[in-house]
Amino acid sequence: YTCVPDLTTTTLMAPAVSYQDGPVFPVRQGGYAMRIDERVLNYRYMPDKYKVSANQRLFWERVLMKQGDSLGCVPNHTDGNWQQFYADRPELFALRPDGTRMTGQAGREDFSSQRCYSSEAGFQEHLKAIEAYLKDKKDPGKFSNRLMGLPNDKYIYWVPNDAFRGCVCEDCLKKVDRDAPPDQTTSRLIWDYAIRLANAIKERWPDHKLCVLSYQSYDVIPPGVKLPDNLLVTSCLTMNIPVCYMKEPAYLQVNQKRLDTLVSQVAHKPVLWLYYPHLPFQLNRIPIPYFSPHVQTEFLRSNRDEIRGAFMNKGLIQNELNAQAVYVYWKTLWNPDFDIDAYLGEFAALMYGPAAVPMKQYIDLAVDRWEKTRWPELPATTYSLSQNIPSIYYRKYTYPSEVRQEMRGLLEQAL
Repeated sequence: YTCVPDLTTTTLMAPAVSYQDGPVFPVRQGGYAMRIDERVLNYRYMPDKYKVSANQRLFWERVLMKQGDSLGCVPNHTDGNWQQFYADRPELFALRPDGTRMTGQAGREDFSSQRCYSSEAGFQEHLKAIEAYLKDKKDPGKFSNRLMGLPNDKYIYWVPNDAFRGCVCEDCLKKVDRDAPPDQTTSRLIWDYAIRLANAIKERWPDHKLCVLSYQSYDVIPPGVKLPDNLLVTSCLTMNIPVCYMKEPAYLQVNQKRLDTLVSQVAHKPVLWLYYPHLPFQLNRIPIPYFSPHVQTEFLRSNRDEIRGAFMNKGLIQNELNAQAVYVYWKTLWNPDFDIDAYLGEFAALMYGPAAVPMKQYIDLAVDRWEKTRWPELPATTYSLSQNIPSIYYRKYTYPSEVRQEMRGLLEQAL
């Protein structure tokens, strides 16, 4: 073996030093292209010797991004495959207005299979499925066979299948409010089920906690409801108003108020499921830089004592526009007390090399324009806010022609 430097004839001495570093937020997760881009690393035409294994990716994700989750409490959709087990029991599934049941026969099978959450038989089957899996790891497909859905020795996860819009059976309709905002229409139905499930878990498996996602039509827990102490919540409250729009004080106030209300209703700190930076672009298809590093960092910093951390959804979908947001995101979750502008300089140097100077100027200009420009009128905070912001706001106020020309010039210098 060769040792560099050669210590066989030399004594290496170092002064006593004490150094400690650790994450502020225990939950620092991301998914759906949030991590190192596996589509590139495992491209089918890439020579085998250059391909990166899943284990290697997992290791470098943790090292490069300081990603981690010491709690394991973030859930995902669990009820998407029930049609594979209960095809002969249509009464367990949500009723459509036309009288058919949502057993996966129409459209996307994973979305068109939805449960009826007022069905007593369905609730009992759910408990049986949990018991069978905890005992013998039986039928993982009843929990969508995913890591964030399979029961373990600490947690039981439950989230309705994606795109759940309700059931029109008589019992469900009593708990569905079609006149409510889109993020609250099924809140009473779903959170009543969650509370009942949590109570059943406490009775049958007292060492376990239930992890639930607040999402889409049940994103808001009904007013006045206090959740049981064995129920943990991951909240999608920034789905309506993506983080970048919180540059507007009114939108920031709405999200902060929603978070404050949520904190008052739960027994444990919630986790935030974030949709920036892939929203708003995924919905409005307007390819501009939504640069808001100070906004996203300050929101997490100011709520560091209220939340467990965050899960970022689809972080690299538009990497070419907002890679800096992902870079800042991981740093913020490790420790939000850092020099954002200096860190963006580091990002520019690492990302663009010889073009670092004009690219840092480009980033600074985009950040300054996005975060400091105030729009004259703000659309209501509807579920589709990203699609309701008039495109002229971007072209006329945030990035007017003279600013776009300056940004183009900086990009040309970087080439």
